[in-house]
Amino acid sequence: MIPCYVYPGDKIEDLGDDHGKLHLFFLDDYSWGSFIQSIGENLGGMQKYCSIDIDFGDFTESPEVIIPASQIELSNYPNPFNPSTTISFDLNTAMSENAELIIYNLKGQKVRDISPSLCHAEFIEVRGEVQVEWNGRDSNNKPVTSGIYFAKLKVGNQSVSRKMLLLK
Repeated sequence: MIPCYVYPGDKIEDLGDDHGKLHLFFLDDYSWGSFIQSIGENLGGMQKYCSIDIDFGDFTESPEVIIPASQIELSNYPNPFNPSTTISFDLNTAMSENAELIIYNLKGQKVRDISPSLCHAEFIEVRGEVQVEWNGRDSNNKPVTSGIYFAKLKVGNQSVSRKMLLLK
């Protein structure tokens, strides 16, 4: 038997007691390769029926999953940069006071915390886009070396990171 062209029924028949039946029709083509498509020899075939019995068993309710209303997007331009880059993301005013934007080096060490500047109204535009310029300097206002840095934005329980490359 070489079943091909399987046609399932349009619904599962409810048999009660958590059982169901799915009806299937298929063509048992005697020729390997399905002669209906003119491939292989025409040895005939037969329309056949079968059914699949289904036991649904016990269902349990999964815990409610909370999907965030929006995903935070973080970008910077230019990247690679020298000597500064503009870090951009969308943020509404209500969330701005809880936002943290921290720059880390490749070792995971904190280079600069830009969070306090996010609370200033000059960084928040009408559409909620925030643009902050990082001048390639650490918390002591000393220039950092060339290399890979990460900008990490944390708002509430969401966080996103962006890799940045400083070339001198």
